Amino acid sequence: MDEASEKSGVVRDAFGVQKSLLLNDHPLIFDVGAFVGQVTDHYRKLFPFALIHSFEPFPPAFRHLQQNTSRDPMIRAHNMAISDKCETVAFNSNAFAPTNSLLKTDKDGKAYWGDGVLNTRDEITVSATTIDHFCEEQGVAMIDILKLDIQGAEYKAFAGAEEMLSKQSISIIYTEIILVPTYVSQRKFHEYLQFLDSHGYILFGIYNPVYMALQLNQIDALFVSKEYLNSVGLQAP
Repeated sequence: MDEASEKSGVVRDAFGVQKSLLLNDHPLIFDVGAFVGQVTDHYRKLFPFALIHSFEPFPPAFRHLQQNTSRDPMIRAHNMAISDKCETVAFNSNAFAPTNSLLKTDKDGKAYWGDGVLNTRDEITVSATTIDHFCEEQGVAMIDILKLDIQGAEYKAFAGAEEMLSKQSISIIYTEIILVPTYVSQRKFHEYLQFLDSHGYILFGIYNPVYMALQLNQIDALFVSKEYLNSVGLQAP
């Protein structure tokens, strides 16, 4: 936290903002693209009484996720991808595992991230579901926080959550958005803004900008439903 923020009492950390915004002591959190569970663990520390659904399709990472969360009965680990359809899909396993994606690597990706990082080593088959289908199946009426880090496929996840989004049944969205060509068919920043705005969500904050040389490559964005903001006394435009 910078000195000016500290003096004003303004929280600039993305997780601190989520903690400040969320009034529910027993929230329901979706960690989509959980990898081995670092963010799941962070949410657990922030929200000791939360029920957390953690989704990770890559089998080696999922095994670590299971091991890391096995002692917590309020964390449910799911070995599946979140996408826009319920189906078996191809999943790209890359040289640097955190860049694994449902999307193929863009030929220009190495120009922005360096050689070798995005090289696909293998294409495996994984099960995918949608947020809407999962919520219907599990009887989930409301998601307090939806966190997404699925390497360019975040728009697919939103497309598969249209019913929940249209009802503003997701209060807070915390998502990675890649801004430079990295994956094939990755959506542009303005498309995310337009889609979420059309469902009643406002861009609340931008965090963790990643620059390579002079260019902004990636951000984490926080979106909040207007209905939720109004319900907690923060007037939405």
